Amino acid sequence: MVRRPRAPLIAFISAFPAPFIHDDADTLCTEFRVERLVGHGIIHALRTAGAVIRARVAFCWFASVYASIAILTAVIFRRRSVIVLGGGDVANDPDAHYGIWRSRWRRPLLRFALTHADVILAVDDTLRVEAMKRARYDGANIDVLPTGFDAHFWKPGAPKEDFVLTVAAVRAPSRIRVKGLDTLIAAARRLPHVRFILVGLEPSLAADLHPPANLACLGSMSRVELLRFYQRARIYCQPSRREGLSNALCEAMLCECIPVATDVGGTAGAVGDTGVVVPASDPVALADAVDAARWRRRLPSRGPGCATRGRSVMRSRAVDSLRYICCPLCGGTLDGGDPGRYRCARCAQAFPVIRGIADLRPRPPEPMGEDVTSILSRFDHCSSEELIRGGLGAAGLPSDVEDLHLGYELLGEARGTERLERILRFAGDGVDPSGIALDIGCGMGGSTHALARRFQWTVGIDVSLVKLIVAQKRCQEAGLGNVTLICASAEALPFADGAFPVINATDVVEHVPRPRLFLREGYRVLQPGGCFCFNAPNRFNIFGPEPHVNLWGVGFMPRRWMPAYVRLFKGMDYTDKRLPSYRELRRMLRETPGSHYSILGTAIRRSSPRKGWKHRLAFRFPVLVTLANRWLKPFVPQYEVVVRKPK
Repeated sequence: MVRRPRAPLIAFISAFPAPFIHDDADTLCTEFRVERLVGHGIIHALRTAGAVIRARVAFCWFASVYASIAILTAVIFRRRSVIVLGGGDVANDPDAHYGIWRSRWRRPLLRFALTHADVILAVDDTLRVEAMKRARYDGANIDVLPTGFDAHFWKPGAPKEDFVLTVAAVRAPSRIRVKGLDTLIAAARRLPHVRFILVGLEPSLAADLHPPANLACLGSMSRVELLRFYQRARIYCQPSRREGLSNALCEAMLCECIPVATDVGGTAGAVGDTGVVVPASDPVALADAVDAARWRRRLPSRGPGCATRGRSVMRSRAVDSLRYICCPLCGGTLDGGDPGRYRCARCAQAFPVIRGIADLRPRPPEPMGEDVTSILSRFDHCSSEELIRGGLGAAGLPSDVEDLHLGYELLGEARGTERLERILRFAGDGVDPSGIALDIGCGMGGSTHALARRFQWTVGIDVSLVKLIVAQKRCQEAGLGNVTLICASAEALPFADGAFPVINATDVVEHVPRPRLFLREGYRVLQPGGCFCFNAPNRFNIFGPEPHVNLWGVGFMPRRWMPAYVRLFKGMDYTDKRLPSYRELRRMLRETPGSHYSILGTAIRRSSPRKGWKHRLAFRFPVLVTLANRWLKPFVPQYEVVVRKPK
């Protein structure tokens, strides 16, 4: 008789019990042996460490102190580790007294857990971005995996009744604001003719809230009892101020409730175009949305965020982004009434539109040149990577330079994620995810991808139409519908003053013929209180070769000798690049009127195509980078620059 090998053991760790946590443990039990550890306290911490030693994998629901103990044990004893992010484990909301990151002594433990776990599963992309911001790292180990739901259990089964249902497990006063129950009560008072039912509120807390007569507060109940309420409710209302991906919202939608939810976390993506999404903490908008959902009519316009979701939101955001576009020659309004082109209402200049990309360069070259025609002919049957490789192969670069540029482009998304992390750190908590971001010199779309996953709408511009077509292919492959691509010059941005709260420019300043004009234009279209972030390769870099031609000593030559020096050793043209020195960069920024700027030193980039010994040494001993930025700042490889516009 052949003995069947024993299944691997998983240590399943959680600080508290919840139905969805038990569901995950039950699912793992179908394929593995699972040791469940649910609880808190010192004994639970010791049991957690012992279970991880015995197991092959540590599986932690929520990043917590106990998760950090599990991850530390897994690192020491070489076990694999997984953390599932649910929402509160990446939150820091002092106003609502919510989030584990409010605790100073827990922060280093949580940061260790996030950065050393083998895999982190975030139930929504907003949690991935927030985890990167809190832990201050690139999030390379984070994947997005939404919570699953049993559609055979959560299903319609009763006639709908005219009442609004809300489910919120609230057992402490601090959770009232987090779940938005104060907003729900205010909205219920505005709709005295509508019946509301709130399930999950602790009875001792209900009296303190003074709910109106049309709102009934019920305590916790079993899943079977909750299913009956879902099946009978016509509308489900989720008024939360903070959410990851609401389980109750998704369960109610499976039971065919009309969802009305606040635009936080993953709720907007879950609702899609099936219901209504409103701003958080706005009882007037919430009441209007509930009333509109009852009669299945359009929601009255109440400003940003108070609109039906799905394609209608994408369309409104596209129109909102185009509202800021103007003629690059005279600043006049552009009319898109003619098919295939824009025309300025003031100077009558026409600008062509090629495959959905408006060419708004002040004096555009012949738009359908041979390079554009070639890439358009291959667009439909080639992947973005094939288009990139074909374009670099046709450029006739030396093999080492071609490999360097290819690695740079293929790592574009990873580089964009790193850029987003730095932007969020520089801009602070004032970044509005419902706003519009501008990516200057977006190239083939690496950083544009990262911005599009964080902001409601992203505008990417580049002077090269060929690169924008590749970026469009990348957006198409990634399913990104919230990106507008425009062919424009960084020296003549076709946007109104103060149009963008966040502006990014990755590896742009050295390619611009007039960098001072580029800085003035970026500052002009920056919103008051906004943040303009860009990087600048250093001319006098002593730690590596010139990054565009992979040649040492270029920056130390007189500028008029540089093209001949590069042509001699590489056979390449170098007339279109001008790397600034630290002194030149400071002078340019001082000449930008009204700006507040910071020039930071070089940063270690995981997405760098170079993986030499200096790169590995910098990762192993980051203190060396800190010392270089402090004492050798004029000679570091590049600079991170942050420009802010006062309010």
